Amino acid sequence: MGKIHSKYVMLLSMLVSIILFPLMGYAGAIRSIDLEVDPNPGSHVNDAYIIGDYLYDNGNSFYLSKTGVGSNPAIQYWGSAARAGTHVLNVYLPSDSGSVNTRTEVVTVPTINFGDLFYHGFSIYVPYTGFTAPTSWEAFGQFWQHPDVAPPLALEFVANSDPLEYRIVYRNDTGFYEIYRGEMPRGEWVDFIVRAKFSTSSGDIKVWQDYGVVAEYTGKLGFSGKGTTVTAKVGLYREAGQTITQSVFFDQIKYGTTFDDADPNR
Repeated sequence: MGKIHSKYVMLLSMLVSIILFPLMGYAGAIRSIDLEVDPNPGSHVNDAYIIGDYLYDNGNSFYLSKTGVGSNPAIQYWGSAARAGTHVLNVYLPSDSGSVNTRTEVVTVPTINFGDLFYHGFSIYVPYTGFTAPTSWEAFGQFWQHPDVAPPLALEFVANSDPLEYRIVYRNDTGFYEIYRGEMPRGEWVDFIVRAKFSTSSGDIKVWQDYGVVAEYTGKLGFSGKGTTVTAKVGLYREAGQTITQSVFFDQIKYGTTFDDADPNR
């Protein structure tokens, strides 16, 4: 009877995590994509692998959001050139002459509640060749709230910039604001950690690049009447009709409630 009871307890625990976590948000959860791969993919719970529309890593599943000419990213072996470990995630967008905005993004955290303070970190590598600066808007990290509005917080490449630049922008009911603009180094890993709390009255943003603070803000963050949760995404999302090809790499994508939880170097 004890063994049967234990099995039912385990099953109940799994059902609770599947059903309630998306409803409650991920305020207390630590999520990590470190992209390490066993010689037999999928044979261990911590393996990183992609099946269908999901990336699996460290016992969690991550939805792969694709529109326009976007397609699944690829886990690639880089050996010692990876940010940590030996594997990285390659996100590629081909030339696009269509009318649908194009994306290949990993939904790293499906539900973050307004009022919850969190940290989200990742490493990005933009190569010298194979990545052309966008000719219009493009995000490589965003916190999405509602389809009727632009993301209330985003890290974006600057259109037509040479050398390549990025900016940090936030939005609320009163408008759009750029709080930082700087160069995006090529040919090296760049670490970002974002601390944020969404609120239409008392929001918070603090962003570190390579462990130096580049942006801070307190005030309204997010939109009224558009729900009270956001979704975190990492990858490439750009306006339609950009006839350029782009290939970037991500590693050590992390989320939690402390700086250490989200630190790509840990």
